[in-house]
Amino acid sequence: MHSDDHPAALDMPLVTERREALSVAATVALGLAGLWARCAGFAQVLTPEGVLLKPTDSHYYVRFAQLQIEAFPRFVSFDPWVNFPEGARIIWPPVHTGWVALHELFTRANPEVGAAWAGVTASAIWLCLSAVALWRTFGARVTVLAMAVLALLPAMIESSALGNADHHVHEPYLALFVSLCIVRMAKRPGRGGAAVALGTVLAVSRLLTTGTILLLPCAALGLVACALLKREASGRLARDALIAGGVASTLSAVFALMWGEPFSLEPVALSGFLPAASVAVFGLVAAVLALRARAVPFAAAAALPALLALALVGRSLLSARAQLAGDDPLLKVVIESQPLWRVDWAYPSLLGSIGVIFPIAWLGLAMRAVQKRAAEALVFAATTLVLTAAFVAQLRFVQPLGGPLAVTFAIGSLYLMDSIAPVPRRIAWALITLALLALMPALRPREPFDPPTDEALVRSTMSWIRHHTPSPPDYAVVASHDVGHLLTLWAQRPNVASPFSQAPAHLRGNARAAAVLGATDDEAAYRAALDTGARYVLSVPFSVILGRDKSRDDETIARRLLDHAAMGEDGRPATAHFRLLHDSAEERLRVEKGPFARVFEVVPGAVIAGSAPPGAAVEATLKLRTNLGQGLTYRRATVAGPDGRFELRVAYPTRDSASEVRAEGPYALLMGGVPRTVDVPEEAVRAGARVDLSP
Repeated sequence: MHSDDHPAALDMPLVTERREALSVAATVALGLAGLWARCAGFAQVLTPEGVLLKPTDSHYYVRFAQLQIEAFPRFVSFDPWVNFPEGARIIWPPVHTGWVALHELFTRANPEVGAAWAGVTASAIWLCLSAVALWRTFGARVTVLAMAVLALLPAMIESSALGNADHHVHEPYLALFVSLCIVRMAKRPGRGGAAVALGTVLAVSRLLTTGTILLLPCAALGLVACALLKREASGRLARDALIAGGVASTLSAVFALMWGEPFSLEPVALSGFLPAASVAVFGLVAAVLALRARAVPFAAAAALPALLALALVGRSLLSARAQLAGDDPLLKVVIESQPLWRVDWAYPSLLGSIGVIFPIAWLGLAMRAVQKRAAEALVFAATTLVLTAAFVAQLRFVQPLGGPLAVTFAIGSLYLMDSIAPVPRRIAWALITLALLALMPALRPREPFDPPTDEALVRSTMSWIRHHTPSPPDYAVVASHDVGHLLTLWAQRPNVASPFSQAPAHLRGNARAAAVLGATDDEAAYRAALDTGARYVLSVPFSVILGRDKSRDDETIARRLLDHAAMGEDGRPATAHFRLLHDSAEERLRVEKGPFARVFEVVPGAVIAGSAPPGAAVEATLKLRTNLGQGLTYRRATVAGPDGRFELRVAYPTRDSASEVRAEGPYALLMGGVPRTVDVPEEAVRAGARVDLSP
């Protein structure tokens, strides 16, 4: 192989065959170590109670893949069980979904087992491809150091760990291959092959992940950076940019026609956005490069369609900017959407010890780009800069950063060490070795979760809902967005709120659920539940109700149902519409304990009607016994009118009930000090019927 194929190895002696064999062995060993690190949490995933996937999107991927298996060969993107009753179009990538479905086919009896391995097997393929591509491009030393980062960087392990079926596993490697394609274009401008590869990678990336949009500015800045080094190559790079843009736009348009919505311009969807954005970005890049080559007519011809495409996607870009700015209530609270400076543990947790050396390595990379006019150094300096800025803005963008970061770490560190005296060089090698050794704890098998995760604590209740509520469901279960995916997978019931965000249907669904859970009035919560087609409410511990003031948390129906089953605590009236059906045996992780999950039925409530002295206080009390044997006291009260008539709505029957929560006798009424008892049948509670007291 020609030495020009190894730009990071310039000015170094050629490695001997023995050293090359050792480098191959080290690369293979690092790849295997990386795979083991991804499986080291097996005790947390493959539990005696069943597979426990990583929250949260992995759970929905199991269902989404099942939908594709049932609909094959069609690709089904609409799910009526998400954000009921409206339903939602799921924008997830079709090829990765097919990858998860393929794993589930091998474990049809328990598809979660197959899905648990989807990230591990995908990363195995990517690590192999990356090792080959890095070796061919940079040689042995860069490959070994880069593979250490690709294999053991904490963020990359987590995104592809056993139990994680999410599509983010692909993003580090896609960003890496985009950068490698640009390096090849810079080395051989005008040949077209690398440009075709770049366009193909960009188009295919949308079939593997939803995070393609960041790859376009990486490619653009990388190409412009190359032209800064070699003005004489600007014209050929301009033609390559047009080729890359043409391939990317054509293929992505075909993919949108096959699996998406080609006439939509939604940035995060498989739509016409990527074809139009590819035309805009690469057209403008080609124009800039052509101007540097003084090819004004060529620049004008490239700029015209690019500007038209830019005008076409302008509104969509503003929409994407609004989403990144946090206009979505869900994006405001989830950790992955927070800026880096707000989460003090994020940088060391996601980058580990590599995060200490990364800024220094980037400076070394920039020095090589300037001093040696090395195209590969400038390309990776540019792409890493774009992705680091995105990571600082939102933590979730650490995923695409991982690939270019690995090469930046390798080339920058090696250049700095090769530029200093032997003694400091040995010290530097020692520091890098320590940084890499600090990643080794990832290889240690992890203990089962103690205490259990929220997902483990709610699983039995989801099973209860599945087996004790009507099927097939023509209704929804209202619950916190945190457990939305678990409802569709484990309970096999439609949700109203889900962890999905950004799309209008998801925003509306989450808002409808928040209107129920965040209501401070029983009647308002009941009306909101009816409006969204909810027949049941699942109450679990929550940190926030989306779009609601957390300072009034104790007043919400969600908190009252969870803490007290809304029995009439702290002077508040008991609920008339939310009837407790089931308490979980799993307890909350707090001093006071209590059921971790509670299931309520949404009912009109029976109306006890009778007469008492005008203005007299009327109180109905009912002793209840839950499925766990806990005694509860349900109490409702009203005041008789001027004519002595009163109506009192109650949520619990005293007879004919099939519920696990049973009344221990009739209602005890106290009407102006006069005691009386009354039975309320199940049918009256479900129909909202009157139960008239005889004179």
